[in-house]
Formats: sequence, C-alpha cells, structure tokens
Amino acid sequence: MRLDPDGFSIQELISRIHNGKIALPEFQRDFEWRPPAVAELLLSVARKWPIGSFLLLEIDDPPPFAIRSLAAAPAPNQPDRLILDGQQRSTAIYHAFGEHSRETYYIDLGAARSADDLDDDHLRYEKTTKFAKSYENLKAQADARIVKVSTLINPVEWQNWLNYVPEDERASYVETFTTKLPGFSSFDIPAHRLERSAKDNLAAVAKIFETINRTGQRLATFDLA
Repeated sequence: MRLDPDGFSIQELISRIHNGKIALPEFQRDFEWRPPAVAELLLSVARKWPIGSFLLLEIDDPPPFAIRSLAAAPAPNQPDRLILDGQQRSTAIYHAFGEHSRETYYIDLGAARSADDLDDDHLRYEKTTKFAKSYENLKAQADARIVKVSTLINPVEWQNWLNYVPEDERASYVETFTTKLPGFSSFDIPAHRLERSAKDNLAAVAKIFETINRTGQRLATFDLA
C-alpha cells in the first residue's frame, strides 16, 4: 500500500470535520483528553511547534467498515478520509478552535504583550458558561485584553477585536500576535494518507492501527510503507 502526504491548515481540518468529510472508524476509542492536555496542544500550535503527523485512510463511499463522527461533530457526509492516528489531536483542535467544547480557550494577550515570550500561563480556559457570563461579547473581551483562540484564527473577528482596542495600542497587539503566536495565523498539520487500495488489505490496516493504539508506538514513514 502507498503512503502519500496529505496536510491541512487548522481551518481546513475544522471545515472538513464539520462538513462530515473526515470521520473515524467505529472501533476508535472515545475522545479522552482533559482541558490541560488540550491547552498544551494549543500552546504548541501557537508557538508553531511540531504536534506530530496524522495518519489517514482514503476511502470511497460506502466505507469499508462502520464509521462515526468525531465527538460533537455532525454526522459523516460521504467522508473521503478516516483518522487512524490523530483522533485526540483532531478532536481537540475541532473543539477549541471551532468552539465545540464545554471549555473556552483564550489568550491573555495583555500579559503576553508585556512578556518577553509566550508563557504557558498566557493560555487559559474556563467553562464556556462561566466565560460567557464574564465576557458577554467581543468588546468585553477586548476591554479585558483577552482573546479566544477561535478569534485568533478568524481574520475578520480578530480585526473586530482590534477595533475595540485603543488605536495607539493596536500595532503592539498585532506584533504580539505575529511574533509570539505565529501558529495561530499559519499552521500546517502534517498528515500521511494511505491510498484507497489499502482497503483491499484491511488486515494490514488493522495491524497498523493496533500497533499505534495499543502499544503507543509511533510508526515512522518507513514502518508504514
């Protein structure tokens, strides 16, 4: 079976999951990450640090086995990719950046602006219900100099946030965003895709999945090939 590169931007991944084009094999375990693990992933994205590659299986319709959506995502809609490795990371990205989580993840941009570099404490999270009561709209968030991670990957909403900040401060917040949070403006999620013909050798696909998910071993490209 052949292995091909198949990367995504954050926005592309969220869109494909939301439109039902990326799904999970039914045998995948449930989403298990707690907020601290999600926050750690978001910090890596913000800093543009590697988060590991994803392994996808290219499929036709109908799929070769039972499938389901990622947690909180709409039902699959003729998906063309199944996630074999990367479900926890994909779901965490979809929840945090797509606002499908019980927590709201945000950056204390005021503190980040004053610091030499992005600190772990600058990325925070609260229950979404509590956050909505404390910061009911974009102006309230800007007044507190905090910004949701979902806002930071949406150019229109980010500009609207800036419009609520005093004009003489805007340039410094743009610089903070550009230099200390580079991944939120441009982050490529590396992925490898097993081509459709892999469905003719499902035993090998199952072995790959078992090796990754039961032993915790990350397979290199050579192993997968």
